[in-house]
Amino acid sequence: MKTKSRTISLLITIAITLCISNGFSQKKNFTYEQVFSFRGIRPGTTLPRVTGWLDDKYYLESKREEGRQVVMKVDAVSGEASLYLDYEKINEKLPEGFTLQSSEARTED
Repeated sequence: MKTKSRTISLLITIAITLCISNGFSQKKNFTYEQVFSFRGIRPGTTLPRVTGWLDDKYYLESKREEGRQVVMKVDAVSGEASLYLDYEKINEKLPEGFTLQSSEARTED
């Protein structure tokens, strides 16, 4: 009987906690400038595509820059970014019909 009453009181406590915590969630309205004047952080802005960590200091971010796909090395503390990998430069060195994204040519092996 004690375990049944403890279970019921635990469920009631969890339910009350969930109801209270829902009231503290962030509910911020957009400003006129954000929605119509293209100022500030835009709603729907895409997040960066972080592909992984290079080491303890830098992470790698994949993005399109000037119409080409690149991987940037970004300092996690300062946010400074530098070019790490340029797909177009590597594609120039590959045989005809091959790219880093896919290959059009096939071999028999």
